[in-house]
Amino acid sequence: MWYKAQNIKRNVYLTACILSACIVWMFLNPYKSWSSINKFNSSLSTPLARCLLVSGQTVYMGTYGGGLYQFRQGRAFPVTGIPEKAKVYSLVEHKGNVYVGTESALYKLIESQAHFLVQVPGNAWTLLSKGDTLFIGQRHQELMVLVKGKTFSLRSKRNITHMALDKKGGLWIASKTEGLSCVSDRTLVSFQNAYIRNILCDSLPRYVATWNQGVYYNEQNIWRKIKGAPAPATVLKQRGDTVFAGTWNNGVYLYKQGQLIDSLHTANSGIRDNHISDIAFDEKSIWFATNRGFSRVLF
Repeated sequence: MWYKAQNIKRNVYLTACILSACIVWMFLNPYKSWSSINKFNSSLSTPLARCLLVSGQTVYMGTYGGGLYQFRQGRAFPVTGIPEKAKVYSLVEHKGNVYVGTESALYKLIESQAHFLVQVPGNAWTLLSKGDTLFIGQRHQELMVLVKGKTFSLRSKRNITHMALDKKGGLWIASKTEGLSCVSDRTLVSFQNAYIRNILCDSLPRYVATWNQGVYYNEQNIWRKIKGAPAPATVLKQRGDTVFAGTWNNGVYLYKQGQLIDSLHTANSGIRDNHISDIAFDEKSIWFATNRGFSRVLF
């Protein structure tokens, strides 16, 4: 009996030590502690996930060739009003409504129903909201602007791949062929000779993801290529002080102030595929749009 009691005490002590070590390890390595995985892949008409938008309790999911879905309470439903085989390139919340950009048009969601707004002949590749203005970055045409229900074009770069606002309100535009520029003609930052896919700004553009050269970090107006995310790099999103850089076939890389701190991929996180098209956050998880559907990783 004494021997068994000693064994029980020893086992309890060892278990307590292991649990304590795990808690400390999780605290010191928060991104390595994602062990609770909810891999989500609804019955979409295509597995090619393109873009994401979290709005309240709803996650909007744009697909490449399968229209738009909304995910609520554990289920995904197709959004009516958008063609079933539409290529949904972009999503944005503007003045309390969700706007959807496809290969040929712009739609506005009203009570989960999509309403056609305007033709977009050059692909509504990226959308950005600023006050009363909605900017529509076209892949094959110039920049379109929607103000109070009216649209017009701005003479700007073509092959627009992404737009972002800095903290001072400057609108930065990335191009496949013409680098990085600002609509207000501010030229404090220059980035040329790269196929830019995404920009992340604070007071100025701080990170750029490029298709042909990986990820760059702007430090005192000097761009340096940072370790980790290889080309092609596709998307940049920030949560707190951590930047998530998605890649095409190498998963996701995490940075703080330009320094690599971690990575997520199919082998260590439950992401369905390493081809990452978009990233979004809700209160409890991170969503990934991949070539094999949508994945959700719980914090």
